[in-house]
Amino acid sequence: LASDGLWDVCVFTVAARHMATRKTIDRAAKKLLRIAEKEYLEVREHEMMDDDTTVLVVELNPSSTPFTPQAGAEEAGCCQLL
Repeated sequence: LASDGLWDVCVFTVAARHMATRKTIDRAAKKLLRIAEKEYLEVREHEMMDDDTTVLVVELNPSSTPFTPQAGAEEAGCCQLL
């Protein structure tokens, strides 16, 4: 989850790639904030970030257990609560 301060300068696929490659959720959140900071301060050469930027990264599978869809899951949608 993030505010428009991130989404105005970063597309979801880039954010998802960075989140998937960081070892901790803290590192993932800090990387996403750095993306926004770099865009506003270095690329756009603003004196400060133009927009509030809030990032919340939540680990939904902390044990890294592989996901195995249950029979009939295709009809139920992409996600299941167990």
